[in-house]
Amino acid sequence: QVIEEAALAPARPLVKFSKSNEWMLLLDREPYYSINELAQPELRLAGVRINPQTYSESRQRGYTCITIKHLKKGKTSTVTGLPVGCTIMDTFEYPSADRILIAIKKDDGLYLYSASYHDTEAKLVSSRKLSATLGIEIAWINDTDFYTLVVPSGNLLPPTFHSVPIGPVVQQNIGRKTAARTYQDLLKNKQDEALFDYYFTSQLVKITSSGEQEVNSPAVYTGLSISPDKTLLLVGTVHKPYSYIVPMNNFPSSTTIINLEGQIIKKVIDTPVVIPAIGYDTTSPYPRRHAWRPDKPSTLYWVEAQDGGNPKEKPVEYADIVYQQEAPFTTLAQEVTKTQKRFNRIDWCDDNFALLSETSRATRTKRIYSFKPCNGEMPKCIFDLSTDDNYNDPGSPCMVRNQYDRNV
Repeated sequence: QVIEEAALAPARPLVKFSKSNEWMLLLDREPYYSINELAQPELRLAGVRINPQTYSESRQRGYTCITIKHLKKGKTSTVTGLPVGCTIMDTFEYPSADRILIAIKKDDGLYLYSASYHDTEAKLVSSRKLSATLGIEIAWINDTDFYTLVVPSGNLLPPTFHSVPIGPVVQQNIGRKTAARTYQDLLKNKQDEALFDYYFTSQLVKITSSGEQEVNSPAVYTGLSISPDKTLLLVGTVHKPYSYIVPMNNFPSSTTIINLEGQIIKKVIDTPVVIPAIGYDTTSPYPRRHAWRPDKPSTLYWVEAQDGGNPKEKPVEYADIVYQQEAPFTTLAQEVTKTQKRFNRIDWCDDNFALLSETSRATRTKRIYSFKPCNGEMPKCIFDLSTDDNYNDPGSPCMVRNQYDRNV
């Protein structure tokens, strides 16, 4: 009895705080995968494992209840109005910091509900089923409206196949000897390709208080982010020809900037399939890691390898250079900074200060620098440590919200 009570004891809830620091959310965890979850079907496609019934990742452990507590008054209340037996997958706070968006999973898919901190009865936001095979994407336009990805309305029945293949599986190395990494759950044939297209294709929609609007045609979206000034969307997609030797992260891909009506502002890059070289610190030879600077209205930054993505093949003084380009993206790209080892991340503040992190898997080291973006001066190393040295790890910088409601 004692062992049973210990094993089945409730897990500590996940705690979230509102941006106003007025409210606290307590999400009760499911301590184990339920039998119902483990019994769900699972497809393994292009390196991703999904539940085809719910268009979401498989084997997900969610939450059972949301309790909202007013930090000053100590008053607590439980969110009601959610479907009986559903699993709470995640919550997203509205920019106004007075409501939360709740993603719940039912037997046939994921749906969005909304609840106020003051009135905790949840109400359905949209009847559209979320496309969450790669996670849930929410891009806020204002205090009420947002973009997200949903299952296309034309998805009626999944593709069916004959038991006998219609032809051979053909792969080419274009006459070159090419060492290949080993990955799990890759596409194997045309049937897998058809299933991948069916379950990973999603529709970009704009959801407002007055209704929904579909934006552009369905595509296999891999990313969605809105510029800090809420005027542009950065979208990532993958497209054919798909590969049978690398996962979808390495498929041919496109990165595009569109306006809020879906019109293309700039085709940032279109890359072919990427087959990374064997070895430490290898990466894509093409521009990568495109993202918005959080301290600028609409400035895009990205990273370019200077060694062709393979430090053994082409030793260079600087492995990566970070570039940026401001809207309307007609001027030449500007150099932000450069790294001796492989670029890891930038924590932005403003034009006078930022933190740069670079790593090396070969030497198991990490360096953190302070620098002035686009200044041309060499970054100043402030931490140099082993990635195994947890005692001396400085941790993460303190972040605050700026005028664009972004962490800097």
